[in-house]
Amino acid sequence: MKTSIMVLLIGIFILSSVSAAWAVDTSNWIKLSEVDDLTLYVNEQSIKNQNAIISCVTKMVQKDGSYIMVNYLFQTEKKQMKVTYMKEYDNNNKLLSENKYEDDWEIIDIDSEEIYNRIVSLSKK
Repeated sequence: MKTSIMVLLIGIFILSSVSAAWAVDTSNWIKLSEVDDLTLYVNEQSIKNQNAIISCVTKMVQKDGSYIMVNYLFQTEKKQMKVTYMKEYDNNNKLLSENKYEDDWEIIDIDSEEIYNRIVSLSKK
């Protein structure tokens, strides 16, 4: 589904599952891209690479301070991705919405490839 790629491009962020993975250290955000009033970050501490599947938490911050955090999975052997969880917050850190996703894997398109490559590179550190 194009939703997951669109989410990556317009800055929807990643957060892990509802379990302990939600306790992500917010001091380790790395800027991935900036488009208009949106800035996309990935949490360096959240990047995990197991059996050619990378999971990570991203955060897209809007100019007004509101943001979305999203949990992504990337299959490096097939160069695919999917969103598994998303939380949206206002500029006062108030939770506005949260959703779990069961989307199928999608091929990473040319527009998402640079961000994908940066996350893969960070997973090897």
